[in-house]
Amino acid sequence: MTFSPVVRARNVVLITCYSAAVAVTGYWFDISLLPVLFLLIAVPMVGLVLHTQLPIARVLGGVAVLASVVVILDGLARSTGSWYTIGSLTASPYLGVILFAFFHTLYTVVLYEYLFDDSRLRALNRTRMATLAAIVGSLLVGGLYVFGAVVVSFGFLWLLAALLIMLLGVLLLIPTARAKALVYKDLAFSAVLWPLSVIFEFALLTSGERLFAFQSEYLYSLSLFGTLVPIEEIILLFLWPVVLVILYEGLIDDRR
Repeated sequence: MTFSPVVRARNVVLITCYSAAVAVTGYWFDISLLPVLFLLIAVPMVGLVLHTQLPIARVLGGVAVLASVVVILDGLARSTGSWYTIGSLTASPYLGVILFAFFHTLYTVVLYEYLFDDSRLRALNRTRMATLAAIVGSLLVGGLYVFGAVVVSFGFLWLLAALLIMLLGVLLLIPTARAKALVYKDLAFSAVLWPLSVIFEFALLTSGERLFAFQSEYLYSLSLFGTLVPIEEIILLFLWPVVLVILYEGLIDDRR
């Protein structure tokens, strides 16, 4: 089913308003994080999948790779003191981080496909997937080794720089004309997604799931939802969807 841009924009506004209501209600009534995240992710994602022709089974492999990037990034953040994820969603903190990374990534991909009407998905490009996974894995594992072996100041800033380097490396694998168009499209998507990203940040911060412990290691901190949040995190909320979607487009061959 194809939706007009007006209908898609309206539905995204409705999803954003719904998500804000869920997050505020969860905070106001002190509801635990797990049911709040279920309402934030599962309900709108199921609605989007049911109203589009997106073959969700075909994207799960790509989402699994992307979610592993999120998990490793979270590990790098912990090793550098950039932020700490408590992982309180399950009995095992690591399992909680993995599950959130997977389902949040899947939701982001579904929302991206819905917004840009890319439902004519074909299949995973196995060769490109292997190449991209090798590049991303090498960069992240290398970063984990360096950050683990060397104490660096302003670790969060270095993480942002590493993400930019990874982004540029992936773009080099894409033809120039398509890469340019993809960047413009992904910047637009990130701008649209930013309010939702802030809502998720609100849920994580107010529940105590995410902590920023070393204020002296950030360029600048803002008071957000009663917590000091580094300016690097605000930048990451905009940058990460761009990185995520470009990695996703590199994994998926949809002939677009």
